[in-house]
Amino acid sequence: MMKPKEKEIIDTKITDQWGVNWTPMEIARDFLQNFYDDNKIDDIKIEIKRTSVVVSAPKVFDYKELLYLGSDKEKGKIGQYGEGFKAATLNALRNHNCNVIVIIRDIKLDFFFTSEKIGRTEKKVVKCKKTTSSKTPGTKLILENCPEELLNEFRFGLKHFYYDNNPLFGEILASTYEQDIFVYKSTDNNGYVFYKNLLRARIGVPLVLVCNRAYSSVDKVIQFDRDRKAFDTHVLESIYEFIFRPLNKISPIVEFLQPWWSDGHKMLSTIAKSATYFQKMQFPEKYYAKHSTKKIFNPQMKKEIEQKQKELYESDYIECPHYMSKLGMKNIITIIEEQRIRARKQQQEEPEIRSLIHVIIDKLSEEQKSRLLKNIPEEQLLKILQKENISLKDFL
Repeated sequence: MMKPKEKEIIDTKITDQWGVNWTPMEIARDFLQNFYDDNKIDDIKIEIKRTSVVVSAPKVFDYKELLYLGSDKEKGKIGQYGEGFKAATLNALRNHNCNVIVIIRDIKLDFFFTSEKIGRTEKKVVKCKKTTSSKTPGTKLILENCPEELLNEFRFGLKHFYYDNNPLFGEILASTYEQDIFVYKSTDNNGYVFYKNLLRARIGVPLVLVCNRAYSSVDKVIQFDRDRKAFDTHVLESIYEFIFRPLNKISPIVEFLQPWWSDGHKMLSTIAKSATYFQKMQFPEKYYAKHSTKKIFNPQMKKEIEQKQKELYESDYIECPHYMSKLGMKNIITIIEEQRIRARKQQQEEPEIRSLIHVIIDKLSEEQKSRLLKNIPEEQLLKILQKENISLKDFL
């Protein structure tokens, strides 16, 4: 074995004051992204022992790309060993006191901090000790002294990236014709959003949303998002719309989200906003959409709505946000209208049904008539026949 020989100390020109502050998820994801960009998924190996992580793959990196900002990026790759590696290294060193080592064939890069006075203050500068080492195939990343939260993200591993057999992807609920947008059930009861092959956010609903279709409004934001916070803001809401709007089939998603019908969720409101007339669904009878009385200026109608809401509440009906009516759920107004229509229909049919009752009674003996009317009054018979929608023609 050849004894490591120090060759040079390289100044990365990065200090601990660089305003990039990443979570453990973002650190692990960006380290792994370098391997994902240039290797087959099955060729990437992740080993975790105690507080150390070793990631290895057959592709040989250009070590200079890891050291200098502004590396080349090839089309279709998330970020070929560019700024992300430097930011991940800084965060691992500064935030978690990790040791960061990269071995590329016989070149070993050991990243560390040194203190230097820059300007008026003392700063920590990231430097790299480049030495020769015993030859290893491909590229190896070694992180030592990792905290448990960072280890957990490496255990999550390559699930940070989109690929067909990602273990997070359960049953597919919907997709576009072009097969660039997918909605899956999650296999681990957590929710995830992928955009352009990369896990961008975790969400509180057990769905996996995949958008591999490029949208310029999103790309403009994430292009300069060094701190990886874009998907914590309004961009996530835009992604919901971009994912759900092109889907022809939304009912499996809405049905899956039933536990969120009553309390509501931004995802459901976005689906409702994007829904067309032909995508309206049938909902269980016990659910209804809330309807505000603020824009109802007719006092009688307002009173009727409030009374109906009270009746539904006392009957254990479940109130849902108003936007659910756009998906086909009945609201207070439609329920009242339906009841009015039924009442008018019953009023029109009542004379015919009373004639039917008399026809039935006339066919009975005096004893049968007495027994029938004693047990079931005529008014109750009327309601039964109305409910069963039986007409005189049907009986005759």
